[in-house]
Amino acid sequence: MCRKLRLKVCITLWLMLGLSCLSSVLVAAETKLPCYDMLHIIPCGQADFPRQAGDFAPAPKQDRFQLTFNDQIVWDQHNKIAWMRCSVGANLQNQHCNGATALSFEEAQAACAASALDAGGWRLPSVMELNSLLEVQQPGLKIDQQFFPDTQPAAYWSSDRSLTAPKPLQEKRAVAWHVNFATGAIFDALTQSPQFVRCVR
Repeated sequence: MCRKLRLKVCITLWLMLGLSCLSSVLVAAETKLPCYDMLHIIPCGQADFPRQAGDFAPAPKQDRFQLTFNDQIVWDQHNKIAWMRCSVGANLQNQHCNGATALSFEEAQAACAASALDAGGWRLPSVMELNSLLEVQQPGLKIDQQFFPDTQPAAYWSSDRSLTAPKPLQEKRAVAWHVNFATGAIFDALTQSPQFVRCVR
């Protein structure tokens, strides 16, 4: 009950006041997160209350991921999306990804869109898609390193703009969310700051 109340309060504050408290709830969560209509628990996947954490909660690890396209792409069977196995700028060699590059938000968007890997169609992931890769209970990096080797212990850009910035920055669309795979935290940053990138489609 305490966890449910905490999550409801957090979502309300996050949506109404723009506070970055979601990450602490995600770290505390041990099972699939519920979805809310601001007052009550509802089935996830509702069109009126889309893209909640419960829609992208991690599935059991067993058989969730599959390697495809010469091990360069990871198919996520739970969320029905494909991930680049290596971070942008890195090349897969002997099951290791070497050479990841930190980019600004605009550069990250362009890099994903320009990738020709397996006929292209890549984009930046939403913050909830990126969050679904977190494994916050494990020590060290908070991601499955068997399928995502050499993930950087740092922040990765999402495609979602932040509403926590002062209004002049919002109008310039200068702030976006990122997920940190060293800590499991979700924060926002100025879009010109360099962060790492993992593309999805």
